[in-house]
Amino acid sequence: AEHCAVDSGGVVFLGSTHYTLGMLATVLGDWDRAEHHLASALARHQAMGARPWIARTRYEQALLAARRGQPADALLAEAGRLARAVPMPLLRRDIARSKLT
Repeated sequence: AEHCAVDSGGVVFLGSTHYTLGMLATVLGDWDRAEHHLASALARHQAMGARPWIARTRYEQALLAARRGQPADALLAEAGRLARAVPMPLLRRDIARSKLT
């Protein structure tokens, strides 16, 4: 979990492995583990200055919050701001289509 993933050629950065583990734990309903992994991924992405991955992680945190019945608006708004600034049109589309708010 403490590593980052890249494609086999080392050209494409695929984010912190915590990010993928956080998404998996969310799908499995293991909320506490998902929260831990996504928080760890966010810290790693922020330390690296990986703004696209910060946006993706905030979006996944919003999905987790919504599944837990917690407010997701602030997380979704931050993901949207970053997705516009980077720009990330596919993430912006996903945020616009989400029914989290």
